[in-house]
Amino acid sequence: MRREARRLGRIVSDLLDLSRIERGLEPALCRIPVKIESTIEATVDLFRQGTASHPITAECEPALPVVDADPDALERVLTNLVSNAIKYSPSGSTVRVGARALAGGVAIEVADAGRGIPADALSRVFEPYYRVPDAAGAAHGTGIGLAVVKALVEAHGGSVRVESAPAMGTRVTVVLPSTPRS
Repeated sequence: MRREARRLGRIVSDLLDLSRIERGLEPALCRIPVKIESTIEATVDLFRQGTASHPITAECEPALPVVDADPDALERVLTNLVSNAIKYSPSGSTVRVGARALAGGVAIEVADAGRGIPADALSRVFEPYYRVPDAAGAAHGTGIGLAVVKALVEAHGGSVRVESAPAMGTRVTVVLPSTPRS
C-alpha cells in the first residue's frame, strides 16, 4: 500500500510540474547540497524491494562531487527513469544505474536491455503525453514521465539525453552541475 501511495504521489507531483511547464514556468525547487550516491542507493533499494522481476545494479564512482539539487526532484527523476527501464525490459534482464564525475558535474546513467526506441521516435520521447507507438501496448503509463524528467533536470541547469536502438536497450544520461567548492 505504501508503494502504491508513493507511486500516486509521484504522478500527482508530475502532473503539477507538467502544468507549470505548460504555462511556461519552471518546476518549483528547494535546492540543497546533495550526495548523488545516497540518492541513487535509496532509489535502487526502493525498486529492489518492489520488484523481483529485474535485478538492479548501482555503480557510483568513489568521491563524486556534491550537486546543488532538490532531493525530491532528483528522486523523482531517478524513479521515473528506473521505472521506465523496468517497464520496457524483459523480465530477468538487468537494469543498471550509475554515476560518474565529469568536469564541473556528475553524469547519472540508467540503462536497460529492453526493446529499445526506434530512431524516428527518439526526438519525441521528451514531449508531454508522447508514447512510442509500439510501446503503448507493452506497458501502462501516462506519457508524462520523461517530459517531467527533462523539465526537472533543466531546472537544475543540467541536461538529459537518450541513446537507444531497437532490441539493444536504452540508456538515459542525466548531467547535473556540481556545487562549486569553496
